[in-house]
Amino acid sequence: QLNRLLNDMRLDNASKVRLATLGQLAAQLAHEIGTPLSSVSGHIQLALLQRDLPVALRERLDVSAREIERISKIVRDYLDSTRPLEPERQPTVRPKLLDEAVELVQGMAPNKRVAVSSHVDPAIGEVVTDPGLLRQIVVNLIANALDAVDKNGRIEIAASPIGDDVLITVRDTGHGIPPDDLRRIFEPFYTTKGRGKGTGLGLAICRQLTAALGGTISVESVAGAGSTFALRLPVQGPPPASAGNTGEIRLRSAGGRA
Repeated sequence: QLNRLLNDMRLDNASKVRLATLGQLAAQLAHEIGTPLSSVSGHIQLALLQRDLPVALRERLDVSAREIERISKIVRDYLDSTRPLEPERQPTVRPKLLDEAVELVQGMAPNKRVAVSSHVDPAIGEVVTDPGLLRQIVVNLIANALDAVDKNGRIEIAASPIGDDVLITVRDTGHGIPPDDLRRIFEPFYTTKGRGKGTGLGLAICRQLTAALGGTISVESVAGAGSTFALRLPVQGPPPASAGNTGEIRLRSAGGRA
């Protein structure tokens, strides 16, 4: 156990060093790429407004617009992973927030028809948190689950009270996560999606945002039965010093595969 803790501390320190280096490049990256990208995106949107566009040309412009949005998301992910977080404290209606997160993800992948269901225990009521940060965490987790399942898969989102906390789970019926990957999926730049299909920052950002909200994030995975990500947050909101919290990561595996 001591060797495992020392190794986890070493990996965590290495991640912080990499993020510090990334932070020095993030601002320049955002300016150098973001400014011309916004200009190109604007011109494409204007072109798509023309009613007499040939069908083939419109399809090419649609593809170009989606690819530009994908590049923009990569830039945003890099920036989000390096910015200091100062969460707000607002009363938040949990069912509405989860429904919005589901709609956002389904809008990003309209061609992937996966059954997505959500259930919120009515005993929860309002929760004090930062709704923007929480929505981003849930969106990232649902999007990650969407990548893990096939067209006949299912994704289940649930929220329930647990003591003075609220527990949000995102479960998918994908193929699971291998044990070696399971221990590293929250590391920045680590991805199992293959080259060109992910930045490796989605779950790392979830970890960072969860810590900022004063909560913990964990994952369980079973071979052939998918994975379950669990987000536990305080009902009364993040404590004042939680922005500097490194968060708590708990990983469990039963031999799944990505």
